[in-house]
Amino acid sequence: MYFLSSKTLIKRLRTNDFKDFEVAPYFLASMLLQALSMFSAFSYRDPWNITAGILVLFITYGGIMHVRNKNGGTFGNGYLNKWFTLGWVTAVRTFLIGVPVLITLTLICSSMDRNDGPLAAIAIFNITYNIAFYWWLGALVEETNDYA
Repeated sequence: MYFLSSKTLIKRLRTNDFKDFEVAPYFLASMLLQALSMFSAFSYRDPWNITAGILVLFITYGGIMHVRNKNGGTFGNGYLNKWFTLGWVTAVRTFLIGVPVLITLTLICSSMDRNDGPLAAIAIFNITYNIAFYWWLGALVEETNDYA
């Protein structure tokens, strides 16, 4: 896996010299880095967000492995094509369902505790949203298998 130099990667990509399973470490590292950056860039330093951020890192890894398992246990078999196409659809669907859920959850938690309520609602929502996203994506990916 290359970390800084892109010359070899570009050469291999131009000749389509990558096997699907060789792309998996890059994909996994990229997704985990995105989850970490979202946690560190946009969270308040409170126990709710710190806990949610750490859990989302584990959920991201577990979610990627779940989708791989639903893809026949491989990062091959068009995994990345399925991830990006079906992942987009799943993200839009989850977002459309998630917005009213987040608003309702925020109202409920705020009525219980005005100070920590909104932070708790966002943390609970982030954890639930990520679990739902990976579960739903895995279900869609499984439908693409020949044996489904």
